[in-house]
Parts: sequence; structure tokens; C-alpha cells
Amino acid sequence: MSGEETKTLISKVPINVLFNPEGIQKRDVWEIDLIQILSMLLKILEKADKKDLRVAGMAALSSSLIYRLKVESIFALQKAAMEKKPLRQRTDVDIDILEFPYRHESTYPVSLDELLDLLENLIGTIANPRERK
Repeated sequence: MSGEETKTLISKVPINVLFNPEGIQKRDVWEIDLIQILSMLLKILEKADKKDLRVAGMAALSSSLIYRLKVESIFALQKAAMEKKPLRQRTDVDIDILEFPYRHESTYPVSLDELLDLLENLIGTIANPRERK
């Protein structure tokens, strides 16, 4: 493969991303599959008559920049998550502290019959209220 054929192949999409830095900034770095692109470039370079190290060097540099952009985007997301402001207390709402009713608990065992008698007395008291003195 001649040098001109190599140039035309590396100037086509998607390999041209490695040699055109403006193309990197226009695209989402996560959409760039570097493994596939570098594999394609390697096949082209293996078929070439003359091995040009400048092409390989540019590809290595641009792929490292793409990886760096990916890492920076991860850290930017992490930093944004860390900087989230904590929830603040609302000062415009006046909430009174609730008082729980006192509940007397028995300190001795109570049978089921005693509980049923107590329930019947309670129902009778509610159904037939008497005047209290």
C-alpha cells in the first residue's frame, strides 16, 4: 500500500478522530471507541509499505487525550456529587413538639378474662355516660 493510500484511509471516519483534535471536542468522548479505531489504524499501518512513526505517535497522543477527557468527565461528575448542598432546615414552618400520651403498663401478668372484663366495662362506660361528681 502506498503512502497516498495510507493517507486517504486514515483521513476517513472514524480514524480521522485521532488526527483531527477539533473532531474530539465536537463529539461526546464516550461515543469514541478507541479500541476499535486503534485496531483499524494498526491494520492500515501493517499494510503500508513505509512505516511512519509520526502517524503512530499522533495516534498515541490523541488517544491518550481522549482517555484523559473521559477520566476528567468522571471526576467532574464525582465532584458535582460531592458538592451537593446538604438539606437545610425550613425556618418558615412552625412545628410544635408532639407530646405522647402517658400509657400505664401493667407490671403484673393479666389474663385474657381480665382484659375482656376491662373492655366490657370500657364499652359500657362509653355507651352509658354518667355524670361525674
